[in-house]
Amino acid sequence: MIPNAFDYKTNRFYLKSSNVTFDLQLRGYKNIVGENSGTGKTLLYKTIENFKELEESGAAKYSVQNITALNRRADRKKLFEFLNVTENLIIIDNADHLLRGRQDVINQIIEDNNNVYLIFSRAVEFEISLNYYARFEKNSDGIITISYEFNQGGWF
Repeated sequence: MIPNAFDYKTNRFYLKSSNVTFDLQLRGYKNIVGENSGTGKTLLYKTIENFKELEESGAAKYSVQNITALNRRADRKKLFEFLNVTENLIIIDNADHLLRGRQDVINQIIEDNNNVYLIFSRAVEFEISLNYYARFEKNSDGIITISYEFNQGGWF
């Protein structure tokens, strides 16, 4: 059996492909990454999509079965599908486009404590603590990690 790329119990996401490694220790149920282009957000989405194909063929090193990744306009139709899953990592790339005008979905995300969210957005506002706003960083080994902007006690 191959290991899961996302471990719900530890809130850790680890995925290594031939050209990139992600090692993300997530914080809480909602994690917002809102930074400039070229930092790895869409690369993460594409890497997961590639691993889904590899997993179907039996060639994957990591399982991404407990990960839902949304990116394209066509994925807007899938926005409510994640409400039927539990203990999954739900990645929403291009959230500014996918969630525009969808306060109903944003409210569902805020209320959902059965899944962990990694949301890539520059403009969508979530009523959550600033402790959950982060950015991707590439360390000296070329591994993409996550760094949180704040760590203030009492901010929920």
